Amino acid sequence: EGNVKVQDTLLNYFLTHDERFFHDVERMLKLAIQDSEQHRTRVANAAYYRGYDTPLRFVNVNCTLRLLQLLCEGHHHGLQEYLRSQRDNLRSCNIVKSVSQFLSELTSHTLDKENLKLLLQALALLTEVCQGPCYGNQATLVANGIFPIIAELIQSPELHVNLDELEKSPDDEESDNRLLLMVKSNSFKLLLALMEGSSDGNIHSVLLKEMRLEPLRELTEELISTQMFIESKDELLCDLVYDIMITMHTIVNMVNRNDQIESELRVARDLLEKNKEKIGLLGRIEIERNDRIEQVYFRVPAACSLITEETKNRVFWAIDR
Repeated sequence: EGNVKVQDTLLNYFLTHDERFFHDVERMLKLAIQDSEQHRTRVANAAYYRGYDTPLRFVNVNCTLRLLQLLCEGHHHGLQEYLRSQRDNLRSCNIVKSVSQFLSELTSHTLDKENLKLLLQALALLTEVCQGPCYGNQATLVANGIFPIIAELIQSPELHVNLDELEKSPDDEESDNRLLLMVKSNSFKLLLALMEGSSDGNIHSVLLKEMRLEPLRELTEELISTQMFIESKDELLCDLVYDIMITMHTIVNMVNRNDQIESELRVARDLLEKNKEKIGLLGRIEIERNDRIEQVYFRVPAACSLITEETKNRVFWAIDR
């Protein structure tokens, strides 16, 4: 949860002062993208840049993205909106769009450990600005091609997780395979944030047009077959599997069916049907949002299987309706 008092104070400061903070953030991200493009050019033409092996670094970008995430923490709607549009300024800066462009550029690189962490932070920020939900930020990211970027992060061979190596060193939080698994996990959390509260299925339809689900099925089956999932040894891996299944359920229930995406829907339905016995602890509730009933899926904590029927009934009848 965010510190609402501090967040409100900062939002009031932004609204009442002629400040250049967001202009500077936008400029920093544009310069980072330019540096990245130049770095890729030098790497691609290494013969003309003898001895060029300098790793790509982005000074202060990670901590700035973290600050922006904290501004929106706890779904602070005012700051979520303000990151996209500062209507009180002469020139508004769409920071949400700029971060998505930076994320797109970052995925074009062979990433080392430091830039994998930066990638994770960018995904965490974009997830935070969408949750709540914030429909304006969701629409901005979808319009600026976020789904192909997420597809690249999930499906790229260069970002493949070596599960055998991961199982050999499960406690190494800094290993490349652990960070790559976190990239997959954060990518699906962003997918779920983009679909949150969408009641007409349009976002889901765009997702199916811009992302193929077959690689997701292959990833899911690979994860489910590991001992780490079967024995619930790795919490991050288990969370990732559940997030994938929740994504599939959300798509199947919400998408507007048509011939163009029917084949992708079959992949989602087949994945759910094949693995429904293995994914036993998946719960569902219905909530009312904007005069519509929305189905929300979630992972049921394993401890809930130990609750007695007597306790369940006591909790059920004690709820304030």
